Amino acid sequence: MGLGAAAPGAPRRAGHDEGHAPAGGAARRGLHLLRRPLRPRRALEGRALPRGRAAPRPAGGAPAAERPARPCDQGGRLSPVDTSARTRSAVTLAVLAVLFVIGTVWAWSSVTEPFPEAEEQPACLDSPVAAGDRITPGNVVVNVLNASNTDGLAGETMDALVRKGFAEGSRGNTAAETSESGAVIWTEDPDGPAAALLKSYLGPGTQIIEQATAEPGITVVVGEGFPGIKDGKKGVEAKTDTTVCSPPTL
Repeated sequence: MGLGAAAPGAPRRAGHDEGHAPAGGAARRGLHLLRRPLRPRRALEGRALPRGRAAPRPAGGAPAAERPARPCDQGGRLSPVDTSARTRSAVTLAVLAVLFVIGTVWAWSSVTEPFPEAEEQPACLDSPVAAGDRITPGNVVVNVLNASNTDGLAGETMDALVRKGFAEGSRGNTAAETSESGAVIWTEDPDGPAAALLKSYLGPGTQIIEQATAEPGITVVVGEGFPGIKDGKKGVEAKTDTTVCSPPTL
């Protein structure tokens, strides 16, 4: 009953039933490389590499030299060389700070400084005139004062003189008396060419009085009965060397 006993065979070692089955075939190709030591590679310098790549070149220069350590005293403090370097840096920073402050103050003063006001030009300047020189109305500055009871007479007379070519001076009122012609000329040079030229526009009966005035130039006082400005001379020659208060040239 039951199966027959196994056929006798070669004797087996003890514990053979716990062993592993033997390998079924030879090891795969290439795995033996993992068991062998790798051969050292030769230098690649100068040898051709696959895929047309350039061979590596040798080092182009000597390695950088190491700098010596910064000298310190036994207490770990900086050497005199480091102390002087720090001193120079501090002095440089201080100088730069001073220059910055000076530049800032100068820029602020330049920005806040008011624009210079234009200098007021005088109404006329004494210009030298030699004997024989010709004086025209444009060389003479005239002021007009109203001595009459007619309002605006000084302005009307000034406008008429300006149209004739005279340079405009000041205008105003006065209580001075005039001659029968209704006009008087005040000037510091009664024999000068400026007075003679102005008189030709006022009438032959106009008096010329040597009198200084507060305003520069030659002054005309017009009063009651003044007939107005008429056509006069285009110019007058100076008989002697003199001066004429003429408008400043710009």
